Amino acid sequence: MQLSTSMGSNGVTATVRWSPSAGPVTGYTLERSFTNHTIQVSSSTTLVTDNSAAVPTWLYQESEAPQYRLRAQYAGG
Repeated sequence: MQLSTSMGSNGVTATVRWSPSAGPVTGYTLERSFTNHTIQVSSSTTLVTDNSAAVPTWLYQESEAPQYRLRAQYAGG
């Protein structure tokens, strides 16, 4: 599964995209690093715009920008 993230020019949104995971995925859990906030989405979703990121880009160097982690959910665990 490939994941990419880009911050909006306004510094308060982040767009996260990924390629679908193989197999019978039932959904995805997206976790934002600096708040541990999770977002649950359906198995057909491959793009999320996180409007609650609220991270002005001028506060961070690229290496310090918020990061996201994605986990595919499967039936039965």
